[in-house]
Amino acid sequence: VKLGPELAFRTITLSSQVVIDKNIVIDGSGAPGAAISGNDAVRIFDIGNSGTSCGIAVTLRAVRLVHASEMNSAPGGGVLTGANMLTVDQVSFENNYAVFGGGLHQTAGNVVIRDSAFTGNGATNGAASAEPPSPSDGHHHDADRRGSGPG
Repeated sequence: VKLGPELAFRTITLSSQVVIDKNIVIDGSGAPGAAISGNDAVRIFDIGNSGTSCGIAVTLRAVRLVHASEMNSAPGGGVLTGANMLTVDQVSFENNYAVFGGGLHQTAGNVVIRDSAFTGNGATNGAASAEPPSPSDGHHHDADRRGSGPG
């Protein structure tokens, strides 16, 4: 899925989370500044449906994931993933909230994060991400640590 130039510097506001259950690339490189918002009410992406371990590969590229919320004792405000492989490239996680992993929560599989940022995320445990992504290429920019967990 390529976001087109008509979405540049615009925000897509969700009223419910997007469940991803197949291989997909979501690429915002053609729409600079594009954001997907949970409207401070819902998680943005649930990869594997409730974080269930699944054999899919998902890539999120060049998009802002903002104002997601999953505070009903559930993990992963911005993204909850059980994908076999999640690649996060040039993604900004901003102002997302959850009980665990405000920006990102990994329940299974591998996560690779490149040139991405976590800013203003909050959680009871692990403000930016919970269950630290692995493997990582060292470009995981963890800008906030307001949670009491592993961060």
